[in-house]
Amino acid sequence: MFSISTRWNPTVAGIALRTYRTTVLGIEASCDDSAVALVNGDGEVLARRAYANREIQARLGGIVPSIAAEQHRNHLMPMIDECLRESGCQLQDLSGVAVSNRPGLVVALKAGVQVALNIARRARTNLIPIHHMRAHALSALLVNKEIRFPFIAVLLSGGHCLFTVCDSPDNFRLLGQSFSGSPGECLDKVGREIGVHTLPEYQHLHIGAAVERLAKIASSNGHFRYTVNGPSTSWAADTDFSSIKASFLMLISKEGSSICIEDFCASVQFSITRHIASRLHAALNFLRESGDLEKCQHVVIGGGVAANAYIAQALSKVVSHYGLRCFQIPKSLCTDNGEMIAWNGILSLNHRSSAVIPWDKIPDQLYCLSREDIGDDIRERVQKPKAKISAGSLHPNLPLRITKYS
Repeated sequence: MFSISTRWNPTVAGIALRTYRTTVLGIEASCDDSAVALVNGDGEVLARRAYANREIQARLGGIVPSIAAEQHRNHLMPMIDECLRESGCQLQDLSGVAVSNRPGLVVALKAGVQVALNIARRARTNLIPIHHMRAHALSALLVNKEIRFPFIAVLLSGGHCLFTVCDSPDNFRLLGQSFSGSPGECLDKVGREIGVHTLPEYQHLHIGAAVERLAKIASSNGHFRYTVNGPSTSWAADTDFSSIKASFLMLISKEGSSICIEDFCASVQFSITRHIASRLHAALNFLRESGDLEKCQHVVIGGGVAANAYIAQALSKVVSHYGLRCFQIPKSLCTDNGEMIAWNGILSLNHRSSAVIPWDKIPDQLYCLSREDIGDDIRERVQKPKAKISAGSLHPNLPLRITKYS
């Protein structure tokens, strides 16, 4: 049995009405962002907190898992206490505690899971393990009530590039993924190698965000100035960002100090965008030919890299070509956050998910996984389209052109 919390509503005609409302605490600690949120069944965010220390990352040259875990241990509980005070909730009001336990940095995930285990036991409420990438996709339903299952999700982050069909909170079909590298890691490593983190005005930003800002002030054709060949993959909707990264690192080694950093950032961003867009084209073409596309109305674009406006606008062109509506998850929900974890917990409760663990069956420990597929793997069924996207037409203010292979 799932436990459901109760709250008192204001009186109506002098009579106090007691109603049942689901309220879930979400805990996110899959990487370097410590985040918590309280969300109710209406999709109202009652309170939220987040903490990250970009200065330490810049000083150490990247994310150090043990330091990220220590950050979670130091900050999660104080932030949860603040959220409870701000919302007026008490532990007994919670219908569940949702926590990311896969995929991510295992040592960081364990820190978040331990907090969730302790709170769920104290509150005598459900524990809800959450797949981090599913939560990114499902966060769209928190802010857009028009989206219905099934919908298509494009998830872009520092560890993933996924194209998936979301049939329900527990059922996803994987159309494509990166078999080597990720868009976020590619942006980070190339941006770091070219030295964007040494520029004072960008030191407070993630490397990827700094690359995007520098690309905005590139010359008009800066995105074509440093070109690399697009990688090939075994399955049509799979991606390979390690090859793109290696090609640009080789260019840096070759060109050295003569590189125009703004144009170089624009070229890196464009190459990544072109690669993702071509794979999205393959995934949507497969769904159209299989008859599944007509069942979907929306394509959701989410994950940390989806906060990049240039990438998002290019992908929206591809989505529009297939007659679907594109919804970009707001930037505040694109980066790791507690709201998406709590909302996934709400959906799991509403759909009576078997993943929900009643409080009297909460284990001593919960497994944390560095990797786990988002759903059923059908990548081998996706075939290369008979027509290709004209890469230059992905640039803003240009109509998308798709032409047959010669």
